[in-house]
Amino acid sequence: MILQTRRLLLRDFVPEENLVLARYQADPKYLEHYRSDRIGAEAIVEMARAWAREEPRASYQLAVMLGAQNELIGTVGLRRSFARSSNAEFGCEINPDHWRRGYAREASIALLDFGFARLDLSRVTARTAPTNLRVHGLLASLGFEQTEDGVEDEESCWLLARKCWRYAGS
Repeated sequence: MILQTRRLLLRDFVPEENLVLARYQADPKYLEHYRSDRIGAEAIVEMARAWAREEPRASYQLAVMLGAQNELIGTVGLRRSFARSSNAEFGCEINPDHWRRGYAREASIALLDFGFARLDLSRVTARTAPTNLRVHGLLASLGFEQTEDGVEDEESCWLLARKCWRYAGS
């Protein structure tokens, strides 16, 4: 699976990329926004590679590569319960060394366009820490609306419906 944007390449992971993920996921700036019970980088890459082999494929967790340098700078995903589901959960993370450059937004638009156009999604949800204001801003700029769900889990929950998606086809 490959999606290309102006500056980025989104593609399936290769095994050794867990080391790059582990390195930036240990950064204190990154850790401010994630719970300690989060699965490790090796498990993320193994899971993403297993999903890529599924037929039909239900979920996509892609490496975000900085095109010109071919450098892994993050991951972006759409996860469904089963391949024909019209609902997915969205997630995106970028190495803190690459924050504030628009890479998360660029990768998110590419994958959400793919999800709505090619996977025929009608609803996408996202969850993040209530204190992760950067992600709140990203989700709002993409058209997600904050919901009341997740309050008991101490998470901020967001919803994006197909009718609200404005980037499709661009």
